[in-house]
Amino acid sequence: MGEGSAASNALVQSTLLGELLEHANVGVVAADSGRYIAANEYACELTGYDRAELIGRPVDELCQQNGSGFISLGCKGGAAIAVSYQVVDTDLAGIPVKLGLFWPV
Repeated sequence: MGEGSAASNALVQSTLLGELLEHANVGVVAADSGRYIAANEYACELTGYDRAELIGRPVDELCQQNGSGFISLGCKGGAAIAVSYQVVDTDLAGIPVKLGLFWPV
């Protein structure tokens, strides 16, 4: 296979991974400077916020901890849900961000 095929394959893989994360039954959020900059569909569903409401919101309004474990995640309207979560430092398009994954327990 030529170089073009490898690049195309990487692009296909990146696209497939993006689609998988968007529609997975795991909440996925990314934060920069303490504010959400990206959220998947399930994160919005679990918290009750539309994506436009969630993006730009301070992280500490919903989650008070880093690392991993179990927490009560703040939701729209003041409700909370128990979730298991994992937070990691990573890069998103060359920007250092915190990536959070969470799911109901």
